[in-house]
Amino acid sequence: MLQSSLATWLKKPSIAPQRSTVEGHEQKMPQALPTPPSSSEEKEKPGEIIEVLPVTRQSCKQTRSLRPSRPTLPPNVHFRGCTKEDVPAFKRLNSLLLPIPYPESFYPTHSSAPDEKPMLYLSTLVLLSPYRTHGIAAEMLRLLIVRAIGQYGVGSVGAHVWEANTEGLEWYAKRGFRVVGREDGYYRRLKPSGVVVVRREVGVGDLLGG
Repeated sequence: MLQSSLATWLKKPSIAPQRSTVEGHEQKMPQALPTPPSSSEEKEKPGEIIEVLPVTRQSCKQTRSLRPSRPTLPPNVHFRGCTKEDVPAFKRLNSLLLPIPYPESFYPTHSSAPDEKPMLYLSTLVLLSPYRTHGIAAEMLRLLIVRAIGQYGVGSVGAHVWEANTEGLEWYAKRGFRVVGREDGYYRRLKPSGVVVVRREVGVGDLLGG
């Protein structure tokens, strides 16, 4: 009889207890954690449609707004061509900021014929220190390039920079100029006497203000 009762008890289905009591307090059993999806379930399902948003005028405006813009010039800064009356001030400016004096033949007294060379050469490009960091020299360079492209069809712009003029070399480098050569003994009265030849190509981006 005892053996029959034991066999009957073993055949009963086992039911996992959902709650347990510990010291008179009812406690819930922890539920099983969800099974993470397998790598096959994470892959894109066959036939799934990926929506591609169309390019709209608004999205183009938002893209353009992310582009860096040129610094705004002070309202009292204007550019114009150099005239005969400006030559004395131009001489004083060069004598203050450039390391060597330029002869009188360097300063034209009348309009010269257009230069047919394919490169715009910057003989001098200087600015007094109180007027720097306002984008004035950069805008001056841009206007020169635009005029040189439109009137003379230049394809590049270049300059000689004294090798000890680190500020000038950094300024040209930030504006896309690359070093294309070096010349020793360019300035006979200066130590060091060498110069760095910088140059960059010009194109449509300069006409668009890029």
